[in-house]
Amino acid sequence: MSFMFQVRFLEKIACEKRDKNILTCLQTLLDGEKTALDVGCGSGRFSKKIVKKFRIELKGIDISIPKNPAIKVILFDGKKIPFKDESFDIVFLIDVLHHVHDSKLIFDEAIRVAKKSIIVKDHYFENSFDLAALKIADFIGNFGQKTPFPFYFKSMQEWNNLLSKHKHKQITWKSTLVPKIPIKQLMFKIQVSDEVS
Repeated sequence: MSFMFQVRFLEKIACEKRDKNILTCLQTLLDGEKTALDVGCGSGRFSKKIVKKFRIELKGIDISIPKNPAIKVILFDGKKIPFKDESFDIVFLIDVLHHVHDSKLIFDEAIRVAKKSIIVKDHYFENSFDLAALKIADFIGNFGQKTPFPFYFKSMQEWNNLLSKHKHKQITWKSTLVPKIPIKQLMFKIQVSDEVS
């Protein structure tokens, strides 16, 4: 069995498990939102699943346009989201913030274009083993794509610092996306309209 085949096999298993977990969490957090923006949507493969499951009108943006995307992907510079304030009921940042140098910039941009809320799905680490596991999983999950690998993962304290001024609901869970390697994951729904000052 070739190395490339093994990587693709692990990637497929990880994607299916990841998608199921995320959709289950989203079901508990979504509350009738009708319009959405998926920032860093990649191929749009998962965006399409969101549209199908939740009957939401969704647009996707990314820093590159993939071949044969599952949805229409709008190109952006990775800094300024190309939409007006409060353009969407909800904005998704699904496994994207650990790929950008200035996560607060993209986070603030998502807040700006959201009318009701944003949902952040990402990872957290508590020790060096957790961080190593996240790097392995990230490499396998994005191998062969144009996705950058800066590995800007955050500790839970760093997440709490980022979200300290915002009213939010939090979900955390562990998943063995890569066989025998536990990956710590989290999802936050941040209310935009009723922020804590």
